[in-house]
Amino acid sequence: MVTVQSGILQVSSFSIFTSDALNARPHVGIGVSVLLRNWTLPTHGNSSFATAASEQLDYLLRVAPRAPNGAISQRASQVQLWGDFIYMAPPFIAYYGALQCDGPGSAGETLLQTAYEQVKLYREVLFDEDVGLWRHIALGNGTDPTHWATGNAWAAAGMLRVLATIRQSCAADMMRSQQDDLVQWVGETLDGVWKFQVCFQFLFFS
Repeated sequence: MVTVQSGILQVSSFSIFTSDALNARPHVGIGVSVLLRNWTLPTHGNSSFATAASEQLDYLLRVAPRAPNGAISQRASQVQLWGDFIYMAPPFIAYYGALQCDGPGSAGETLLQTAYEQVKLYREVLFDEDVGLWRHIALGNGTDPTHWATGNAWAAAGMLRVLATIRQSCAADMMRSQQDDLVQWVGETLDGVWKFQVCFQFLFFS
């Protein structure tokens, strides 16, 4: 059962989304699941799940703090960018857009472009060209410039999710260059990680 308590949507006793702490993790990380659940309901245009998803999208795009280059902050308490974000928010924004995409210039196409741009803006700050890997956390207090293996996995998987969503959307033909960028960025991340594979094992140093 979905209820609203103090401005936070709840499923039973668990919060779906909240903007009180982290913008992207773990809350918006379940965004695609919320959208899918809403889409399968007979009243998918007017459900509590639709409200939850809409409010989360509005928070991300209009309320959440941003870095100087326009990247949405991972945290609400300070502007900070985490590699984890790429798996959480851009796939949600892209999937929301795909569900609304009905042609050139539509709101859905705009959201798909926004998802791509957030990946691009995060890469500008976190990708280490010298090593070919993503740093973990940048900006604010408590940064982590190390190349965390799991963080690189978050980034690569998130980019693939955005790519797959664009490819299956009405904007696929209009966003070919963006898809090419995403393919390149995933490839460079995998190339960077591959150098650190443990010999004769499918393991990487964290």
